[in-house]
Amino acid sequence: MKIIRPHYETSEAAKLLGCEEKDLYHLAFERKIKLGIVFPEMLKKFGFTSRFYVTNELEFEEWLINAELGVYNNRQACGTSYLQVISTELLRDKEGLYFIGWMKEYWNCDQEYLSAYYEHSYYPEEWPTYFYPDFDGKPCCITKAIPNYCDVEDNENYFIQQEVYITGKELEGLKSTIFNMDVALTKNIQSDVQKERHAVPRVEILMALVSLYHQGLNIRKENATQLTELLWKRSGEFWPDRKEPPLKFDTVRDLISDALKGPIFNS
Repeated sequence: MKIIRPHYETSEAAKLLGCEEKDLYHLAFERKIKLGIVFPEMLKKFGFTSRFYVTNELEFEEWLINAELGVYNNRQACGTSYLQVISTELLRDKEGLYFIGWMKEYWNCDQEYLSAYYEHSYYPEEWPTYFYPDFDGKPCCITKAIPNYCDVEDNENYFIQQEVYITGKELEGLKSTIFNMDVALTKNIQSDVQKERHAVPRVEILMALVSLYHQGLNIRKENATQLTELLWKRSGEFWPDRKEPPLKFDTVRDLISDALKGPIFNS
């Protein structure tokens, strides 16, 4: 049975997809996927709290009652994003209504942070300004989280883990879309090769048809089937080695039928 984990490090995800880790950063930079950071349970012992912003007071109260509990009784914000409430008191600032808590499990990084990660190819000096829940299409009263970095006592020696993560859901989505396009690409390449392989014979057949036209044959009075039969009878003139046209009868007939609609035979 295949097990899909809630989240994967981008280095591991790249191996599973058969691409470079930088490719995932590029997709995030183009806003095609989300990448985030995982906050373990131990983080609250020496890390920072966050302000969690909500849509309104009523929806917040309903969430407090109905939110699914995860590991360590953390409440589910949305998808694979969880949090631990420190205080249920709602406060207000210029960003809106918020309460204080700890981020848990996976949270999406803001676009500015992901852009810096991609453009500079290394761990950005500035930590993310915003984090966003792993929105999964279900109603979510929590809109974003703003970390209180001032809570960190030893700022110089504290680091958010340098590895960014991708959710299992996002990874499976990539497998079935962007990274499944290799199959389609292979088919397109094969199709192009076939077209290229048929291109020269098609030109030869049309040249033979033009030759018959210049020999005085009134092609306009002949239908495609009759001309194909004639071409087969006189194929030794045009293909002395193989004694027949280089394509199948039906293919040659369709080709001639299309050619007869052109201006050279209708002028």
